[in-house]
This record gives sequence, C-alpha cells and structure tokens, in this order.
Amino acid sequence: MTNKRFIPFRSSLHLPLVLLGLAAALMPTAMAQVPEESSPDRFEASPTSLDQVVTATDLIEYMKRGDPRGSRGSFNACLVSPGQLGNTDMLWSDRPLFVWRGQADRIVLESFDSGEVLWNEEVSALTPEDFIYQIPYTGTPLTPGELYSWRVLRGQDSSDEVLFEVIGGENRDRISQAMQQPPLMGNTVEQAKYFVAEGLWSDAFILLQPEIQESADLNASTTDFIRHLCQVE
Repeated sequence: MTNKRFIPFRSSLHLPLVLLGLAAALMPTAMAQVPEESSPDRFEASPTSLDQVVTATDLIEYMKRGDPRGSRGSFNACLVSPGQLGNTDMLWSDRPLFVWRGQADRIVLESFDSGEVLWNEEVSALTPEDFIYQIPYTGTPLTPGELYSWRVLRGQDSSDEVLFEVIGGENRDRISQAMQQPPLMGNTVEQAKYFVAEGLWSDAFILLQPEIQESADLNASTTDFIRHLCQVE
C-alpha cells in the first residue's frame, strides 16, 4: 500500500477549541459534483462560545468555526470523521460513524499496529445528497486504547489513511462517569456540548445523528458544516 501515513495527534483531551476564519475555496476537480452556490458569511449569528449553545443546531453552527481538516487521497474523497473532526484524533465511542464527502464504493478499517483488516464494507451504489456519506460501523466493538486507520476506495483508487484512537484508561472512565451525572445524563445536547468541550467532536456528531436525520434544517446545517470541513464553498 502506497498511501501516505501520518503520525496521530496524541494530546490532552483538554485542548482549547480554535476559532479560525473562513477556509479557502476548494479548486474544481475531475470528480462530478453538484453545482456550488454562493452563501452568506457562515459565521453570521453563530454562537461564539458553548455557553450560548442551547440546541443541536446551535452546536453545529458553533462547530463550523473549527479548522477544516478533511483528508484526501488519489481521488477526490474528503475524509472527515473519525480522526479529522475537531482538534484531536481520539474517539470515546467504540462504534464510530464514518463520514466523508466524495464518491466511493468501499470503506476499510484496519488495526494500525498489525495492519489486519477488521471491517471491509461495500458502500451503497446510491449516491447520497451532496456526495456526503455517513456510514455507521457495524463490526465488533473497537478496543479502548487501540489505534486504528480507515480509508475509502473507488475502484482501485484509495484515499489517504486517517488514524484515530479509541480512548482508554482513566480518561475513558472519567467520561463514562460524567455521562451518568447531571446535567449530562439523558440530555443529548448537553452530552454533545461536553464532547465538543473535550475536543471529541466525532463523538458529539454521533450523538446528534438522530436529530440530524429528523430535522431538515439541521440536516442542511450539517451539510454546510461538512462542506466547510472539506473546504467547499
């Protein structure tokens, strides 16, 4: 395999959330894409702190202020989550939600240390809206403390690998305990805000999925968020 590997970002879970300006527009590529439309300033009226976040839509709008980190490869697939969302490559959930933008027909998950293929899933031939795929992991729960890599393929072409680590040890226990205490217990938005504050944006995104699927407005905001991460205007 010739795809470029990169060293995972192993840092404290208490990293500050970075507020950056609008990303540069993505240059056109050979891949078929939907027409790109101009839009108003994405930061207009969006929350500037988690204290201002009340709803799931508020949280997605707040997350749009993050740094675009989508990873690409030999074809135009922008891998977003896990591993590229927020400011850490770590994940608390042992069942990731794989999110990317760009046409692909297969997703592969491997153990980073052994190279063993743990999950090799064919992607539906139906192209989702705006080429944004959100594929839940359906394999055996991942092991806390282990490092994994994932990529997507289209024919013989592969994206770059993206690495992520499932949190283990004391940090996992601390987060698990927090989830069982007020105000987080039973409150999806508060739990998602907690994950964002910890830098675990992929976990927040997993929690918000039911609301995203049920709300047209929230779904549209999420699409804009992923386009921002992939530097598409």
